[in-house]
Amino acid sequence: MKSKIIGFVLVVILIVCGAGVWVNKLLGSDEPKKQVVVEMTISEYGYTLDDRDSKLMKEEFKVLKNILSTSNLDYEEYARSLAKLYIIDLYTISNKVNIYDIPCLEYLLEESHDSFKDNIKNTLYLYLQDNTDTKRNQELPSVKSIKVDDLKLGKYVIDKKDFDSYEVTLSWEYEMELGYDKKALITIIKNDKKLYVVKSEVIE
Repeated sequence: MKSKIIGFVLVVILIVCGAGVWVNKLLGSDEPKKQVVVEMTISEYGYTLDDRDSKLMKEEFKVLKNILSTSNLDYEEYARSLAKLYIIDLYTISNKVNIYDIPCLEYLLEESHDSFKDNIKNTLYLYLQDNTDTKRNQELPSVKSIKVDDLKLGKYVIDKKDFDSYEVTLSWEYEMELGYDKKALITIIKNDKKLYVVKSEVIE
């Protein structure tokens, strides 16, 4: 009798575990399963560089780190570098694990994170195949070079509050031409000592 009870309990456990795995696969996860290693940080500003980031991203991150380490911070140079990093991270999709591997969050205001995630998953990253098993065979963009074409100072209003802003126009090229965007206008605001991307508009 005991062996029958034990056997029954084991069967129930196996069924429950199997159902859990099936539901997890069906619903998907909100996080990429592969872990990345942080290679460099600018801790005072909350910026990080991952080991899987592109060579161009790593070069520009060092530029930003040098800008932020100066005693007399040049906010225009800060805005230029931040805009470049935003575009490089966003459009270098080849190193992203899946649609839940959302870039650029550390460059945005925290209250905009959820809407940004939803937008990216349903637009730019919509057809990104999962690469958890590292066997993905999909042609994806990687930003090869980027330049700032223009920068204008202005004001930007959020909840009736004025912020100093920087409108940065950029253009970029890819390692492989796949029909992705090549030019954008990035609006950045200054909140206390830190800059944040608040708007991104593609320029045709």
